[in-house]
Amino acid sequence: MLVPLAHAGDLRPAGALTAAALAALPAGSTAGVSAAGHGTGALAQQWQQARASARVAAAVPRLSPVAHWGELGAWRTAALLPGPDPAVVPLLAEPLLAGTAEVWLDCAGSASRAAAALGVHRQTLYSRLARIAALTGPDPADGEHRLLLHASLEAARLGGDAPVPRTGGRGR
Repeated sequence: MLVPLAHAGDLRPAGALTAAALAALPAGSTAGVSAAGHGTGALAQQWQQARASARVAAAVPRLSPVAHWGELGAWRTAALLPGPDPAVVPLLAEPLLAGTAEVWLDCAGSASRAAAALGVHRQTLYSRLARIAALTGPDPADGEHRLLLHASLEAARLGGDAPVPRTGGRGR
């Protein structure tokens, strides 16, 4: 839906109207709000942003039920990817390893934090990281590979391709 705004930077009316419309839909429904635009020339881009925001809202509970494009942060990048990189696809078939990779990446590569979040010994984590590297190619200790791995795992989650809960273990 299109919502006229009194002030271009204030999307609260659009978010409130969207949240109210969701009340009439089945529980668990989500929606997205695009950035404000002017004129009909921006409609295609706004539609893409709103759809991507809704996908993020469905996959990321803290941004649900209504996600705003301007508040997605790094999720904007993942939402615009066509899907996971082919090098990461084999990892998606291994739920334990995919979950481990997500937790380790979310812990900024900290072995102690990731092991604690997963509820495993650090040596178990290192073993899993070695298996992840064997499945995906380059070493996850390399910054470019970590970026590719993280973006691909998030893109897979948004596309419904992620086979595991976000925790990948005991908790997150």
